[in-house]
Amino acid sequence: MNREQLEDVLNKEHISPNIYSLNGPDNYDNRFILEERYGTWYAYYFERGEKINEQIFSNEDEACRYLLKKILDDPISRLVK
Repeated sequence: MNREQLEDVLNKEHISPNIYSLNGPDNYDNRFILEERYGTWYAYYFERGEKINEQIFSNEDEACRYLLKKILDDPISRLVK
C-alpha cells in the first residue's frame, strides 16, 4: 500500500481529512501523520506540538498499513453522515 492507496481507503471509509496528513507534519495539532525522511517512514499522532507513539518503518507499505489501522481504530475519525 502506498500513500495514494491509503488515501483512497480513508475516503471510502468516510474518514475526516482533517485528522490526518499523509505528506508529513503540517501546522495543525491532533492529527495522524505519515512522514518519509531519507527513505525511512514515520507514523505518529501529533498533539500539542509533540509526536505521540511514533513508529518507524523501513518501507511505505508497512507504515501505511499501520497508520490505517490506527485511524480506523480511532472512534472519532469518521465523518458524521
